[in-house]
Order: sequence, then structure tokens, then C-alpha cells
Amino acid sequence: MIKRLARNLSLTLGSLALAIAPTVVLAKQAWTFTVTNSGRNPITRLEVRESGSSTWEPFGTVSNLSPGEEATFEWGSADENRSCTWSIRAIYADGPTPPASFNFCEETNLVFDN
Repeated sequence: MIKRLARNLSLTLGSLALAIAPTVVLAKQAWTFTVTNSGRNPITRLEVRESGSSTWEPFGTVSNLSPGEEATFEWGSADENRSCTWSIRAIYADGPTPPASFNFCEETNLVFDN
């Protein structure tokens, strides 16, 4: 009887420990950075491309970031197998800037001018 009671108590305590153990939630990491327009014209959009790709993709929402203004953006790593370093460029009314290599996981400021 005592052995059975000890075994039942052990099972109950083990179940209780599992029930109150903290739940670990693994969230994707996100990083923020600021873009400053040091150019003469508004930035109409930002574009990015992964290393080795020739295709530019729109990034975030930019609606005429005026000269002298800055905006904060968030880079969320959608996939742990993707690199943090991408090419990024600003699109002005008179055309794109040269691409800049930018590490979204480590750098916090990006300045464009045209």
C-alpha cells in the first residue's frame, strides 16, 4: 500500500510539474532600423534583394519620404536559413540609388542621398 501511494504521489507530482512548467514560445526575431533621406527629392519606395538574386522586391511602405526626414522600418527574419545581409536601394522620382549592402540584423541606420 505504501509503495502504491508513493508511486501515485510521484506520478501526480510529475504531472503537476509538467502542467506548471513555463511554456517556451520561439518567436521569429525582428530588427528595426531607420532610413534617412539626405537627398534632394522624396524617396518613393525601398527595394531589397537577397545576395545572389537579380530580382528587386519592394520593402515596407514608403510614401514620399521627404528630404531630411527619417522613418523606422522593421526587418523580420522570415526564415532562419536566410542571410541578414541584403542589397537595399531607395527609389527617387529621378531613379534608384546604387545598391547598398546592409546587415538588417546588426545595423540600425541607413542614409540615402541622390
